[in-house]
Amino acid sequence: TLRESPKDAVTVVAAGITVYEALEAHKTLQHEGMAIRVIDTYSVQPIDRDTLVAAGRATAGRVITVEDHYGHGGLGDAVSEAVWDQGFRVKRLAVREIPRSGPPKELLDRYGISARAIVDAVDDAVVADPDSKAWPALKPTRTWRSRIVGEQGDGALDSTTILGIERAQGA
Repeated sequence: TLRESPKDAVTVVAAGITVYEALEAHKTLQHEGMAIRVIDTYSVQPIDRDTLVAAGRATAGRVITVEDHYGHGGLGDAVSEAVWDQGFRVKRLAVREIPRSGPPKELLDRYGISARAIVDAVDDAVVADPDSKAWPALKPTRTWRSRIVGEQGDGALDSTTILGIERAQGA
């Protein structure tokens, strides 16, 4: 476990390059008043079931896996199998389309495994839980500046989008 606190709202399990993305997401969310647990799963077989179960219990069963390849047979499957009997909700972030070549940061964002995608998944997991006390007041305010990679992968379009939620000031 790389980051842990008693106030963690979600457990993020990552491996390889996505560990760095999870740590960036941790920084972003920490700045906004949200704590998440970050686990580096450097070994999928054997997987540390005890750590995953303890982390899931500490975060109300909210677990997100992040991997830099197809989800089938990867980290998400291993984590889901390890905690299947606990009633946890496991959200899997993985590559879901034919991969392309390009700058690493753009590809991480394109395939939904970047720090930004992790932050959005954490927001979704917390907001979807009606019993969550992690966000006392909600409002759409997080703004991301991102490049949209066109069909040719040229990155010609540029947009600013409001995504996710942020803790209201004074809440």
